[in-house]
Amino acid sequence: MNININKTITSEKAPYRYYNEIQELIFRIYHMHNEFSHNWIKQNESASSNLNKLQVRHVCKVFDDREVFILENDFYSIIKKYITELEELTIETDLDFIYQDFDLRLRVKQNESIVNKLKYYQVAKEGKGRYAINKCLNDLLGFRIIIEGFDHNCKQFDELCNSILREIKIKKTNSSKGDYKATHLYFYGESNKFYPWELQIWNPLDASTNEQSHALHKQEYKKWAEIYKGSLEIERSEE
Repeated sequence: MNININKTITSEKAPYRYYNEIQELIFRIYHMHNEFSHNWIKQNESASSNLNKLQVRHVCKVFDDREVFILENDFYSIIKKYITELEELTIETDLDFIYQDFDLRLRVKQNESIVNKLKYYQVAKEGKGRYAINKCLNDLLGFRIIIEGFDHNCKQFDELCNSILREIKIKKTNSSKGDYKATHLYFYGESNKFYPWELQIWNPLDASTNEQSHALHKQEYKKWAEIYKGSLEIERSEE
């Protein structure tokens, strides 16, 4: 794998001295995502869709009078297969070893969390399912690094991301809200048929409150899932 990196940041102060390594990691994840996704599409061409056009409401149905949520079976089968292959990938990768100084962690989103998130986007959000699948399921594989002194409003890091954008398709956002403080980068790859991956960047000072915020965020999804807990969300196939 060839990684083209412009090493233009030379400051020895934290967090700037880490920016070249973060840039290298971004390109590594990008290439890993593209390689995995191309292979996935090749093996599952008949099941692939434009995830920018396919919406949550296209694969979910809700019957409020019976408090029933139904997830289209073929779609859910594809997701479960994708998750299984992601789990195999995380076993094989050595990124957590290479970037152990950043305390790099990987996690594959679990099936229950995926269903709960789809329920939330279908039932709880104002759009009532009118959200692209690649906006809802944008973190099936997530990476997290912790960078000493990282500033989520750093203009120099914004400039770095803008320079990377000239070469690869990513989206950088300051996702700080309330007690949660983090920068998120999303990897969309070369095709709208690719499921996006996510990289979170934390400051160690926020690690504890971020963990708590994650737990609360997960509970919000679960709250809506409980309303429809009696439903069989994987039992509908298209005729």
